[in-house]
Amino acid sequence: MKSEDYVGSTLKREEMSEMFDNISPTYDKMNRLMSLGLDQRWRRQMLRHIVENTPTTVADIATGTGDVLCMLARSLPNAKVVGVDISAQMMAVAQKKLDENLLSNASLVQADGLSLPFDSESFAAVSCAFGVRNFQQLECGLTEMYRVLTKNGRLCVLELSVPENWLVKPFYLLYTKAIIPLIALAMRVDKQAYAYLPTSVVRCPQGEAMERLLRRVGFSRVERKGLSLGVCTLYIADK
Repeated sequence: MKSEDYVGSTLKREEMSEMFDNISPTYDKMNRLMSLGLDQRWRRQMLRHIVENTPTTVADIATGTGDVLCMLARSLPNAKVVGVDISAQMMAVAQKKLDENLLSNASLVQADGLSLPFDSESFAAVSCAFGVRNFQQLECGLTEMYRVLTKNGRLCVLELSVPENWLVKPFYLLYTKAIIPLIALAMRVDKQAYAYLPTSVVRCPQGEAMERLLRRVGFSRVERKGLSLGVCTLYIADK
């Protein structure tokens, strides 16, 4: 299957929500372990490209446990920041972080990224970290993010990717297919959820294929930045 032919996640909405509900208590710890602590650095790199335009309204799609949401609220204290996710349990963790950090300029909305409950041109910026590969219909999800952006608004998508470097790629595949399931086993978390991870990364459009898809839904300027030898990619798209 070519990445241009990608339709979306193999999991239905209810299955996706249940999976993330189940892993919500250990989600942050697993992210740190699996990425060797790099996931927060990747989020900060995405954050810089959002805050440089000083947006007054920002939506964080597939906000999960709210790491990016908290970063946005803290970096843009005068902005209205909204986090969106389908998992009630993930959002419960995010809400706890907002409360503990007294981030009153951020709020949470439970919704599907394929049908955002916002008017068109509601946000000056939209972010999505490690979420687009979970959309059942990726093009629909990107179209929704484009719709809610104001004119000249910016979308930043952070997503895991398969390294192109022939020296790095074999180690990456070994790590994702063999080591990560062992970490999940040792942590006594949902093994199926973390077996799903490498499959979802491979299935998701990457590099030029993702750039073409972003342009197809309407974005006028698209660029990408490979991070950490290509195991993660940041896509920056302006409306």
